[in-house]
Parts: sequence; C-alpha cells; structure tokens
Amino acid sequence: MVNVLAFDTAGAACSAAVLHAGVLSARRFAAMARGQAETLMPMIAAVLEEAEMAVAALDVIAVTVGPGAFTGLRIGLAAARGLALASGVPVLGISSFAAVAAQAAPASMAGRTLVVALDSKRREFYLQAFAGEAPLGEGALVAPEDVPAWLPAVPLLLAGDAAPALARLIAGRCEVLLAGGSGLADAADVARLAAARWRPGMRPPPPRPLYLRPPDTTAPRAKAASRQVRPVQAADLPALAELHALCFPEERWDVKALSELLAMAGASGHLVEDTAERRPLGFILDLILAADAEILTLAVAPERRRQGIARALLADLLERARSAGARGVGLEVAADNPAARRLYESCGFALSGQRRGYYRRGAGTIDALILRRALLP
Repeated sequence: MVNVLAFDTAGAACSAAVLHAGVLSARRFAAMARGQAETLMPMIAAVLEEAEMAVAALDVIAVTVGPGAFTGLRIGLAAARGLALASGVPVLGISSFAAVAAQAAPASMAGRTLVVALDSKRREFYLQAFAGEAPLGEGALVAPEDVPAWLPAVPLLLAGDAAPALARLIAGRCEVLLAGGSGLADAADVARLAAARWRPGMRPPPPRPLYLRPPDTTAPRAKAASRQVRPVQAADLPALAELHALCFPEERWDVKALSELLAMAGASGHLVEDTAERRPLGFILDLILAADAEILTLAVAPERRRQGIARALLADLLERARSAGARGVGLEVAADNPAARRLYESCGFALSGQRRGYYRRGAGTIDALILRRALLP
C-alpha cells in the first residue's frame, strides 16, 4: 500500500495529511486567506510526526496545482519541490477541481452532473464539470454572462467555495443541489486521489501550476505594449541564461544554475514577455520564505530598459511577498551599478549593509551593497 504526504495551499485554506497503507494517519486543516507560507511547513512536520512517518519512507508527495490563488500555488509547489529535491521522493500534482470533486457524496450525484465552482477572487468563476470523479472536459475561467451557455442543461450538483454564488446566478434556470461543506480543497482528499493514481515505479514530471487566468501583475506601460508578467517555465531557461549573461557578464548564470536556483524551496521566477514576439524582455528570480523575501537576480534586456519592465517585476514580487506574509524584501547590488541602486531606492529600498569584496571584477573584487525594504501588512 502506498504512503502519501499531501498538502494544499491553493485556496483559502492550508492543509496537510499523511496516508499510510491506505489509511489516513494524520490530518491538519486551517481556513485562512493568507499566511500559508508560515503555516505549511510546521503543519507538514506535525502530520509526519503524528503518523510516525519519515519523508524517506514516502512513496509520493502530492500537492494541489490549482486553479487558485497565485501566491498560494507557488507556496505549495515550492514546498513540494524542496521536499522532493532533498529526499528523492517523486511529486504528483492534483487539481483543486479534482480535490473538491472528491468530497461530493456519491448518493447526491445520482442523476446529476457535478460542477465544481471555485472562487477566482474576481467576477469570473473557475468551473469544471464531472461525472462522478471523471472530468467532463477541461476546467475554465467563465464570466457570469457566459455561465448559462457553459453549463450542461441537466440537473446539477454544485460543489466548491463559489458554489453558493453560482447557484444564485442560475436560480430558476435548471435544477440545482448544493453539495454543502466549506467547498475548499482538503489534503486528506488529495492524498486519497494520489494513492489511487499512483503506480510503483512512476516518475511523473514536476507538477506545474494550473493557471486559467494570468496573475494581475502587468504594469500600465506593459499593458499598452502588449506585455505580461508570467511565471518562468523550463522552456524559458535558455533565453533567460542568455539574457543574464548579457546583463551580468562577470556573474553569468547558465541554464543549470538557473534550474538549481528555481528548485530551492521558496524560490520562483517571473518574466515580462512581449506577447507578440513571445520573448522575455526581463526576469526576476526570488526567494520567499516565512517572514523574509530575497531578490536573487533581476535582469532586463539593455535595449528595453527605462520602459517600466523592472518596475513591473518588482511590483509583482512585492505583492507576492506581502501576500505570503513576508515583512521585508532584501537584495545585494554591486557597488559599481549605480543605475540599479537608483531603481531600487526609487521603489522604497534603502541601504542596510555592505559585503566587502563580494563580486569579482577581472583580477579584483568589488563590494556588494545590501538594500532592504520593509513591507506593511
């Protein structure tokens, strides 16, 4: 029987569970709109201790991949990636739709199509239809005015934290039954789904977040020029390595270095992309852990500087860090890079320290300036 550690931070909750030989051995669940970054790792430690389970004894780690809160998804995926890197245990991604669908009682689904409706934190709904636990097509982000055309014209069972709002919207148009409960994904269900899907010897690819809507992080200039901020993907790394070498010839990072940085727990990368040309114009790598965040690098193509790209990336990071509960953001900048220092200081960063001889410059070295910015709650 399979041993599973599962956790969820994609929605308005944080949960963790251990399934040992098909039996739920430990579970923790806490509803929360924010604070998952501080809560998740202690919660994981607690369920492992209660289940008397070492990470090395696990067959698989399961994590929800969304859709859900942008920051929450990154927290869960970073934790799964860090645990997998340290232990060699593979990771299996489970959609938030599937996790909520698993909570529906079979008796209530008789003669009905199950529709999972998740809160998108905007006017639209995240929707996916199921026959039992089998999905009927892909999940979608659906505007209220498009809901009647999207829903199947059959009796419905609605589940998910947006189910009550969806029921009000379609009242009188079809027969509707609410599944009840909180409608939030629970790691216990994630663990059971992972155990059912797991086969000995499986080596699934690293889970990727299910984004049905890009994050709301595009700066005004970027919108006007058809640009967007989006998460870095593996296919982006060769282009980002070239861009980093162009910007930092003395400290260039190759694809392997970028990949290893992104594999660290709490690390993530985001880029500004020209949506017409499908190429990165700038990118940032950062680390968000508990109460602190750190900028690992920020690079912008030389011909695209002074166009708001770096500010868009910084605005995105500050919002993600604040949402994760970080109280400050720090970075190091070379003392011979006054343009970068002016940029950061104009965004609220201030000098807080210095590292002597930190960066190499030919046969010599140059100091690193430590800049920090406090974040208000």
